[in-house]
Amino acid sequence: MEPCLPDVVGSPGEMELDSIRAELLQIADALDDVHAATERLSQGVYGRCTRCGEQIWCDTLRANPAAELCVSCGRTPMRRGVSDSPGGFGAAVAHDGV
Repeated sequence: MEPCLPDVVGSPGEMELDSIRAELLQIADALDDVHAATERLSQGVYGRCTRCGEQIWCDTLRANPAAELCVSCGRTPMRRGVSDSPGGFGAAVAHDGV
């Protein structure tokens, strides 16, 4: 049986290493999102927006089970200098972007 190793194991170039690092960081970020969703599930707040507390659409959760923002909050960037409140609800970010 032959081992299944990527071609870059021999002597990867700098660009290949950068690409591998970027891919591993994306995987780590996705894993963090899954852990956060699991925590929300155990706290009984899964499916609720972490910014405003509104319910997240089922279609959104089907497309991305780790989604943490409702459609409205997902479209509204956080204002500079304003952070989410502890627990994730009641944040000072307005839906109208004001």
